[in-house]
Amino acid sequence: MRRTLSPTKYAILHVDTASVFYILITLVTPARRFPQLQRHLAHAVVDFIRSGAEPAETMVRSLVDCECDFINCDHPDFIGGRGAVRAVLQVRRTGGESKNVDLL
Repeated sequence: MRRTLSPTKYAILHVDTASVFYILITLVTPARRFPQLQRHLAHAVVDFIRSGAEPAETMVRSLVDCECDFINCDHPDFIGGRGAVRAVLQVRRTGGESKNVDLL
């Protein structure tokens, strides 16, 4: 899951860049008569889009962290609380620290 973080950051950057490019292209034709308005509007739009990049990256990083912290209780190797107690009791009964304990 951690391997997806880098491509996700790249995707956010790509969407950010594409949005800025689209807005700048869109502003060229109607605002051609008012170059100063076009320039100020372009700066405002670019600043607005860029201001959302950091919160988006933080949100994606949090989602990846949540997925990495998820415990799959349905996995066959997950023994759960009762299985863990059973394994400890089995080790105590045998009187040693057996590494090959039947966990199920």
